Amino acid sequence: MKKIHNYLILAFIVSILVCCRYDKIEPKCETLPDSQKGYDYTYSTYNYAPSFNPNNPNEIAFYRTLSSKIEICTYNLLTNKVNVVYSPPTGFGTGTPEWGNDNWIFFPMKDRQIWKIKANGDSLMQITQRIYNLSPKNNTIQKKMICENICFGCYNPGTSETTDKRDIFVYNKLGLLLDSMPLISSIAPFAWQNSDNIALFSHLDPSNPIGTVQVLNSNTKERTDIGTYNFNGNSENGLCWIDNNTLIYMLEDGIYKIDVAAKKTTQLRVTCETKNYGSPSYSPALNKIIATKTILKIVGENLVEITNKLCLMDTEGNEEREVLIPE
Repeated sequence: MKKIHNYLILAFIVSILVCCRYDKIEPKCETLPDSQKGYDYTYSTYNYAPSFNPNNPNEIAFYRTLSSKIEICTYNLLTNKVNVVYSPPTGFGTGTPEWGNDNWIFFPMKDRQIWKIKANGDSLMQITQRIYNLSPKNNTIQKKMICENICFGCYNPGTSETTDKRDIFVYNKLGLLLDSMPLISSIAPFAWQNSDNIALFSHLDPSNPIGTVQVLNSNTKERTDIGTYNFNGNSENGLCWIDNNTLIYMLEDGIYKIDVAAKKTTQLRVTCETKNYGSPSYSPALNKIIATKTILKIVGENLVEITNKLCLMDTEGNEEREVLIPE
């Protein structure tokens, strides 16, 4: 009888420990039911793609959409002050605003070029010159920027063939092209906050649902697979370096951490189609991640409301706190 009593106590303790980990699973995380008519979408709050100021961890840059206007804003976490930096008449291109060195913010424009602007809204300047540039990422240690460059129907010297070509271009802060390397990937969220290594997702075979998380050394051009993931209906939402050996990446189905040396992946949070995270940025000074939290909710027969919020969390995906941006 005493042995049974001990087993019951042990089972109770285990149940408590499991419940304590429930914060790692988004509550009420459901998929959208199939709709024969399809869905229309409406946006209630739309703040997204945050980036820490490398010189002041209490400041972030981000996109904000109000009514039909989209703009780059900065926000101070201590003073709660919002400043509008820039609002182009035609909108932005693919990629996030990146707060780089010397108070410059880099961003993609609808003209498929990468531009930069001072955080106070001064000195708007085009960086890239070749066509179709996307997804800028800064390396504040090396004071360089990378972006994805796509050439549709590129001519191959020595043959009569033309193919689509995807490269990573490396620029200095003045916009001088320093280097290029083949992307060898079908999607390009990047992470390049640490000294040499660019982290990226890669999946080349549409018939194979397994993709890889890769590290690309920007000096040697060596590529190393450090993890795998299922990309079948599972969007790749972003990556960020914590240190030279720790990478955080976000998919539709969860937040993950990789020990690069050990090639060990740990899932930190379980998410889903209607509640997930993306566009992470890390502050070494705060030891915090800021990311976009996207929530989808059915508010009518065929209407889905999308809410995008900015959230702070620790490097284990815990202690989440919403950043309340005043309008």
